[in-house]
Amino acid sequence: MLGVGSFRLHRLASERASLPHVSVAMVQTDVSLARGRDPNAREARLFAMRRATAQAVRAGASVVVFPESSYPHVLGRYGAREPGFPLDVGARHHDIPVLVGATTQAGGCARWNGAVLFDATGARVALADKQRRMPFADVRGLPALSGLPGFASRCGELRPAVARAPLPLPGDPAVLVCYDEVEPAPARRLVGGGAGYLIGITNDAWYEGTRQPHLQKAHARLRALETGRDLVRVANRVGTGLARADGRFVSALPQGRPAVGVARVAIRRDTSLATRLGVLPVLALLTAVVLYGRSRSGGGGR
Repeated sequence: MLGVGSFRLHRLASERASLPHVSVAMVQTDVSLARGRDPNAREARLFAMRRATAQAVRAGASVVVFPESSYPHVLGRYGAREPGFPLDVGARHHDIPVLVGATTQAGGCARWNGAVLFDATGARVALADKQRRMPFADVRGLPALSGLPGFASRCGELRPAVARAPLPLPGDPAVLVCYDEVEPAPARRLVGGGAGYLIGITNDAWYEGTRQPHLQKAHARLRALETGRDLVRVANRVGTGLARADGRFVSALPQGRPAVGVARVAIRRDTSLATRLGVLPVLALLTAVVLYGRSRSGGGGR
């Protein structure tokens, strides 16, 4: 197994130069929880995002990505444009598509945490919803109970994901929101649906001073390895960079301050064994190990 894995990593690294690439700008916003909750800071945050978009264009990016919860307003889920504030965070001013982490709402208490894609005209053209709703945080109690009497969704809870297809961008990227990076199933599903690379967005200000942001970054590298896809990781404060399909973490931005960087992302179309079979190879390996151990001990142990 180690030999097979080493051969696969070598192949992923060696074939990289021959693959099509896209230049993706990663914007680390470094917004504290207090500032993120301050309604008086919303306009300043929007204009800072527009400045970051301009910087990304100057650096040669072809798409710009902001982290989870970076957009300071709740957006109507189905409108193309809304007057009153610069919704597109520089997309139409700089003729570049921009993906922002945002909360969307369809009326009443129906809300989703995810990402909104503005095209180069400033119109909202696609959504991506968080797939893994966290118990006792995104939902009341356990997600599996949210449809039962007495556990109906209430204001402040997230609705189940609706939009999770690849985005209409070169390479057909798909988005992992927050803990979608941690569990294998969301990434496998998106790659199986045609994603040529992955984008992970997260707001790690909730865990400042802990090891959680670093552990989640490690999980993101695992998602890249097992799916055979580059994963552009855009965090609010820690761990922004490119997790390549061969497991290397490159183009990392300095931690704990606003920064903009551009990653050269490979677009792949092949499908890894983990994407096709899920946990079956792991279960088969564990079963083989157990059976081998039993045979060595005579079936009954010592």
